[in-house]
Amino acid sequence: MFEGLFGRLVLKKLILLLLVIAALGGGVYWYKNRAVEKPVEEKTAVAAISDIVEKVTASGTIDPNLDVEIKCKASGEIVELPVEVGDSVKKGQLLMRLDPEDEENSLKKAKANLRSAEAELRMAEKTLEVSQKNLVADRENSAAKVKSAETSYSDAKTKAKRNQELYAKALISKEEMETSLNGEATALAALEAAKSSALTLEAKERALEIDAQKIESARAAVENYTLALEQAQLKVKETSVYSPLDGVVTQRGVQKGQIISSATSNVGGGTTIMVVSDLGRIFVLASVDESDIGVVKAGQKAVIKADAYPKELFMGEVQRIAPRGTVNSNVVTFEVKIEIGSPNKNLLKPQMTTTSEIMTESRKNVVAVPSDCVYRSNGGEMVTVLTASGKEERAVKTGIGDGQNIQIVSGLSAGEKVFVQKAKNGNWSNNRGPMPGPLH
Repeated sequence: MFEGLFGRLVLKKLILLLLVIAALGGGVYWYKNRAVEKPVEEKTAVAAISDIVEKVTASGTIDPNLDVEIKCKASGEIVELPVEVGDSVKKGQLLMRLDPEDEENSLKKAKANLRSAEAELRMAEKTLEVSQKNLVADRENSAAKVKSAETSYSDAKTKAKRNQELYAKALISKEEMETSLNGEATALAALEAAKSSALTLEAKERALEIDAQKIESARAAVENYTLALEQAQLKVKETSVYSPLDGVVTQRGVQKGQIISSATSNVGGGTTIMVVSDLGRIFVLASVDESDIGVVKAGQKAVIKADAYPKELFMGEVQRIAPRGTVNSNVVTFEVKIEIGSPNKNLLKPQMTTTSEIMTESRKNVVAVPSDCVYRSNGGEMVTVLTASGKEERAVKTGIGDGQNIQIVSGLSAGEKVFVQKAKNGNWSNNRGPMPGPLH
């Protein structure tokens, strides 16, 4: 039992001794390595005379001058489709033709209806013309008959009166006197008959009014059938679709033999046949962040890169800035329209992705240092200058920057060396927080 207790004590002392030796060894290793650690090398930059261009970078897409959706007012089966996507077309060039059989049959029917209506109008006009001539003749004859009857009656009446007087004096016979009275009665009957005949002319005049109304009705029918003919002609014309502009076919959504719906009679707006784009002028629709939009102005120059052509640069100019922003995922951007004017613009196609650098301001021959040399301290902008005696913190006033270099308006001269600030992660950068922008 004593031997077991002694053994355990010896083991504990041995373990303790090993721990002390390990600790001493680690301390010696740390001391030696600390002694050989190299001092941190500080980087400097020289303030130099340079040109600074302030830029706003924005992503966007290529947009043509004009996109026109081509639709057809008629509906039916496509029998001719002579253009493909990518084809250049001229204004007035045939783009598509539908089967015109139904429309042409309707046109033939409209022509026949119009001819029939015109024939009825001519007949009604001829009938009225004849009736008018007959009425004039009847009026003349009736007037002559009444006048003659009035004369005859006047003469017979005078004769009968005279014969009555003669008979009373026994100068003529009773038979002769009665004959004259009968003559008066006969003349009166003839006069009344003539006047009665004149009254029948009123019925003929009313018949003329009816004939005139028939003409008006026939004329209205001709007008209606003329309009129907024009509509039928238009329907035939609408079976062919022509390009409304010079451009390029950028989309085509139909095939020969397909039946399409009308753009005017279909509630869904009809079938889109194709899209013709005016590529004579090419634009970029760039989305500029609201924090940058305040410095973007119409007329500013821009350099554009397209993902499809990484080695090409395209020059442009700001044309228009949207008056209203667009909110997407709580981020507000403004659409800026940039026209591309460089000769290589024909390489670009609608909806290509682009990155635009808009030159918002520039300064030539100014003192500039790398942006990482400037930091903020106590609410101001500072640089650390390398002097003959060591380091000197100095307040400066900055101007514009291009993301790499920043203009020094005052506080630093060309040729002076300044320290590049090192971040806590060991990278050379601003170690006092990012610059929010120039202070003025």
